[in-house]
Amino acid sequence: YIDYKRSHRYIDYDDMLMIVASVLKQNKNLRERISSLYDHILIDEMQDTNPLQWMLLESFIDKCHLFCVGDDAQSIYAFRQADYKNIINFEKDYKECNTIKLEENYRSTNNILNAANSVIKNNSQRKDLNLWSQKGDGFKVKYMRSYDEKHEVTLVLSEIQKLLDEGYERSEIGILYRTNAQSRIV
Repeated sequence: YIDYKRSHRYIDYDDMLMIVASVLKQNKNLRERISSLYDHILIDEMQDTNPLQWMLLESFIDKCHLFCVGDDAQSIYAFRQADYKNIINFEKDYKECNTIKLEENYRSTNNILNAANSVIKNNSQRKDLNLWSQKGDGFKVKYMRSYDEKHEVTLVLSEIQKLLDEGYERSEIGILYRTNAQSRIV
């Protein structure tokens, strides 16, 4: 891929970032000129930034106010070299920063959040966070372990049947999954 790009004089998105970051790092006058154009820079989903993106941001740190938003427990782009430690190390590297924790969750109930908190607390490399909700406790969380996807769908269908037997309508029942591929067996 790299040889093909070179032979055709192509660059991809990462190449563009690398070129800009390298030029800014090497050229102090250009770095100061460009960074002086911005007072504030927002970095959303900071936990999903990769070292190359962080290298680009470093050119702006002394001149701009960085506003970083993210959740180290929700990093999902490790496959493209995202490093959740960027958000953890930001506070360590920039002691003068202010941290605002957003611990109130508006979507889930406390039973779900307590289950999430108990899982997340086992990660030794994380920010201290305690999620809570004003939505009350909600239904109890039920943990089930399946052996494979067929067993998993059997468990799900069994739970749906129990809900129907208890008087729930089909329109009150939903199945949530992370990726569409997980729906195939259902």
